[in-house]
Amino acid sequence: MIRVELFRHTEAGGIAAVKNQNNDIFFWSVANKFKETALYDWVERNSINLGWERDDTTVALGSTGTIYANIDEKLYVEYALKF
Repeated sequence: MIRVELFRHTEAGGIAAVKNQNNDIFFWSVANKFKETALYDWVERNSINLGWERDDTTVALGSTGTIYANIDEKLYVEYALKF
């Protein structure tokens, strides 16, 4: 299995400070942005299980959310060629 970072989103500033107080609100903010991408459709078609990480140290008064997946070699080749 190969771990692949599929999507990363950073929110900073006043709005982010409010969202960052609640991990669920921040998660759904990142997830909804990911849903707007072509990569999301590919993940859905291939029934890929996703993981989630949050990094509060990258931006002052903000956070970075990362969506990742552990995929097999076949899917990794398809991912690399498409995205």
